[in-house]
Amino acid sequence: MKLLLLLCGPAVMILIGLQGVGSVPVTFVLFYSWLLLVPLVDMLLRKEKKLSQAMRDCGLVFRRKNMYSGMSTGIFFFFYD
Repeated sequence: MKLLLLLCGPAVMILIGLQGVGSVPVTFVLFYSWLLLVPLVDMLLRKEKKLSQAMRDCGLVFRRKNMYSGMSTGIFFFFYD
């Protein structure tokens, strides 16, 4: 039952965003917030990890190299068009 809920969650978020609200940006936020928050809540509540450890396990690590590569590609594609 739990697996069925986890599988139907993204579909419900897309349905709410596109049919209920009628907005692609809202659909994007709903869908990706589901994909991010469900594993984080699982790690924080069930596995009782600290927030920093849970974020690190999800791949959300802030490093200087990551910031430089993200900013440079963002600036490149901003001025590319």
